[in-house]
Amino acid sequence: MRCPTLTDLPKPPADKSGWPWTEESRQLPDLMPNQKPSPKLTEVTPVYNQEGFIEETIRSVLLQGYPDYEHIIINDGSTDGRLAVIAKYLHWVTCITQENAGQSATLNCGFRMAQGELIGWQNPDDFYGPDNFKEGAIASVQFSDYEIYNGTIRGFQELEPWKSTLREALKES
Repeated sequence: MRCPTLTDLPKPPADKSGWPWTEESRQLPDLMPNQKPSPKLTEVTPVYNQEGFIEETIRSVLLQGYPDYEHIIINDGSTDGRLAVIAKYLHWVTCITQENAGQSATLNCGFRMAQGELIGWQNPDDFYGPDNFKEGAIASVQFSDYEIYNGTIRGFQELEPWKSTLREALKES
């Protein structure tokens, strides 16, 4: 399935703007620079009670502009309102609900279902930046003898509050 565009998706909450709320990646062509079809990409998201973050995660996957993707969300027995958020996106994602089994079992469930040549996982409290799928697919073509790829991490939180919390936690231990 091709990633939807911003106009295809539900409207974001009024207080949200920028990536991935009101901005999207450019739609990519079906063929890679080497003129071969883009590899199918599967994204697995294990979810347990992450209502406050899951919509941003989903949108960051869907707005990649990628020509051949699947997004599998495994609900690991959540008890919050997260399913109502996911329901808005069921046209573009697959959501499986299971009894709580823990993150490893949940990821393995999603990986077993994956049909992509490239498989990734994104936790429900994280999100991809624009064009990350394009960069991953190009890396897989350029370095085709590799089996594992990972990107760099960009922090979007201010570090000072985090450092203060860490300092306090270290003092207590």
